[in-house]
Amino acid sequence: MKICFILEGCYPYVYGGVSTWVNQYILSKPEHEFILLTIGANKKDKGKFVYDIPKNVIKIQELFLDDELKNGIQIKKWQCSDIFLKEVKKLVLGQKVNWKNIFNETKNPNWNVNAFFEGKQYLQLIKGIAKKELKGNGFIEVFFGIKSMLKPLLQLLSIELPDVDIFHSASTGYAGILGALAQYKTNKPFILTEHGIYPREREEELLACNWLDENMKKIWIQFFYNISGIAYKRATFVTSLFQVAKATQISLGCDRNKCVVIPNGIHYEQYENLPLKKDNGNIDIGAFIRFSRIKDVKTLLYSFYEAHAKCDNARLHIFGATNDKEYKKECLEIIESLGIKEYVTIYGQVNPIEYMVKMDFTILTSISEGQPLTILESFAARRPVVCTNVGCCKELVNGNHDEIGKAGICCTPMDISGIAKAMIYLIKNTDKRIEYGENGLKRVKKCYTYDKMIESYFDLYEKGLKNWQE
Repeated sequence: MKICFILEGCYPYVYGGVSTWVNQYILSKPEHEFILLTIGANKKDKGKFVYDIPKNVIKIQELFLDDELKNGIQIKKWQCSDIFLKEVKKLVLGQKVNWKNIFNETKNPNWNVNAFFEGKQYLQLIKGIAKKELKGNGFIEVFFGIKSMLKPLLQLLSIELPDVDIFHSASTGYAGILGALAQYKTNKPFILTEHGIYPREREEELLACNWLDENMKKIWIQFFYNISGIAYKRATFVTSLFQVAKATQISLGCDRNKCVVIPNGIHYEQYENLPLKKDNGNIDIGAFIRFSRIKDVKTLLYSFYEAHAKCDNARLHIFGATNDKEYKKECLEIIESLGIKEYVTIYGQVNPIEYMVKMDFTILTSISEGQPLTILESFAARRPVVCTNVGCCKELVNGNHDEIGKAGICCTPMDISGIAKAMIYLIKNTDKRIEYGENGLKRVKKCYTYDKMIESYFDLYEKGLKNWQE
């Protein structure tokens, strides 16, 4: 079988949960061939892979949102259709879009992205929107703001798609709409996997940003919901990691009959025989995370500061790549200002198996998650967790009616005192750490095995291919 993975902002350029998931997925199926269709933000990252590419990846087609694609034939007086213009206007204004009309336009051999944005039709379109719907905003702001939103999308829709049996996108967003385009153009099965609810995550980021006014924020937010909606519509199956995420997908318009819950799984055998940490006089707390705002490392540091004030034998160890250098700099300044530099160690990207053995328990203080692999890895190593109640973290810790018992403590996001209190509890209660750790291993072995996860995805492939052949 030949499978095209459509990836956005993750593998093989950066480390993280989704990237790890993709890499292990490909490695687990050496008998199948994979083509990677990767979407990155900056062309300067071309070819800068942080993973060793598996041998069964036969091609990587790299796309970048800031790239100037050379497509179509330059025709000075080329005009796009009125139907296309109407759909683009609907997309800009957050209205219901007939995506077939957009997809069909980008199939035109004369279609050229640059010609569209340099032509009179786009100018007239923006003049009308600026005059009526966005009259409170300056024309220049509207012209370039909407161009920055539309151009990457329209460039992506112009690409040549690979010839494969299955298209599988690891998110909605830009990756999801390419999957929708692939399904429309080829009629091949398209599997959409959401590790997190993409439009909700983009909405949170946009609401928090201070460089867009309210009108432009609304336009961008609705844009992401719109492109995610077509991914849901064209997908053969849509997978999520837990029931609440599935319910959210349905509430956003996805057909419940195509929604399937497939939890993450891990090779627990790599962790289960790790011994508990030898007593060294300290309690070592591991945070296997990235330096990014969504992981809320600042709350982690402030919480540790409070916990260390009452438990001076606590030590914090932060493992992971740096996705946001400015944010890491801010975190280092916090460590310095709190006077905890002596008790906090930062390692960079590591193999968690090698370092988990040196930890008593782990912590995750994210403000958004799907189903974190780091929690499953911690459980497999019999290390309990302190985590925030995002994604399905609470379900992982407390179980979903599996009668196993708690495997850690779940806290409110950004609740510094509450997280510190949970850390103190595990620092002081050795018996509870052991009990919670054993429960975690039992839960992983029962519900979150890698073989079960892979089997579930390939079952969907077989169903999709069967329906396509019929």
